Amino acid sequence: MTYLFNLYKSCVILRKNWKILIPALYSLFITILLSLAFLYINGLLDLLIRYPTDLFVTGGISVLTKKISSVILSQSQLIKISLTFIGFFIVNFLTGSSLLAMKFCMIDDSLKNERVSLRKGFREGVTFYGKIVELRILVFLLMILFSFIIGIPLFILSKYTGSTSFWIVSGVIIVLLITKLMLIFRMPILIRKKVKPLEALNKSLNIFKLKTKEVTLIFAISLLIIISATTFFEYFRLIISDYMYNYSGLYVILIGFYVVKEIFMIIFNSIADIFIFLSYSKLEVQENLQHI
Repeated sequence: MTYLFNLYKSCVILRKNWKILIPALYSLFITILLSLAFLYINGLLDLLIRYPTDLFVTGGISVLTKKISSVILSQSQLIKISLTFIGFFIVNFLTGSSLLAMKFCMIDDSLKNERVSLRKGFREGVTFYGKIVELRILVFLLMILFSFIIGIPLFILSKYTGSTSFWIVSGVIIVLLITKLMLIFRMPILIRKKVKPLEALNKSLNIFKLKTKEVTLIFAISLLIIISATTFFEYFRLIISDYMYNYSGLYVILIGFYVVKEIFMIIFNSIADIFIFLSYSKLEVQENLQHI
C-alpha cells in the first residue's frame, strides 16, 4: 500500500507542479525539429509527404522503409545520411541532457516543498549538466558491456534454435530491463546526494543489492505505468487506422493523434520519474534512521 500511496502522491505533486513537464515538452519540440531537418537534408521529407499513411497502418513502416532504402541506394546517400544522423544524435543528446538536468532539479525541488520554477530549474540544471552527460555515457557503456555478457550465450543458443532475430530482440529487452532495474536510482542519487556520476551508479547498485525486493517492486510499478499508457495509445491507434483507413485526411488525424500521444506520454513518464525520486527519498530516510 505504501508504494501505491507514493504513486498517488506523485500524481498530486505533478498536478501542483505542472511546470515539471515543460523541459520534456521542449525536448519533444527539439526532437521533432531535428527529425524534420534530418529528413529534409537527406531528401527524404518529400517521400514521407507522399506516403504519410505508411507511418500509421499495420506493416506500413516496413513498406516505407523499403521505399526509403530504394531512394538511399539510388542516390548513394549512405555516407551523408550516416554523418547527419550522428550529428543530429549528438545535438539531441546534448540538448536533451540539459533539459533532463533541468527537469530532475525541478522534481527534487518539488519533493523538498520548494518553489518550482523554470528559471531556478535551469540555473540548478546547469550545475548538473556535465554530470548528467557523463552519467548517460557511463550507462551506455554499461549497456554495451551487458550486451556482450548476455548476448554471447543468446548468440550460441540461436545457433541451435535458428531463431536469431527472436534472441536478438530478447537480448536487447533483457539488457534494457537489467540496466534500468539496477540503476533505477542513479538520477535521484546524483541530484540529491550531489555525488560524481560513477559514485551515483555504485550507490544505486548497492541499494539494489541490499533492497532487491523493494527496488524490483518500485521498478515494476514505474514500468507498468509506461507499458499501460503505451498499450492504451497503441490500441487506440489501431482502432483509428482500421476504421478510417480510406479517409483522405487520415494522416492529418493520426499525426495529431501522435502529437497528443507524445504529450500524454510525457505526463506518464514524469509521474514515473517523480515516483522513483519519491521512492528513493523514502528509502533514504529509512537508511538514515537505521544508522542513528
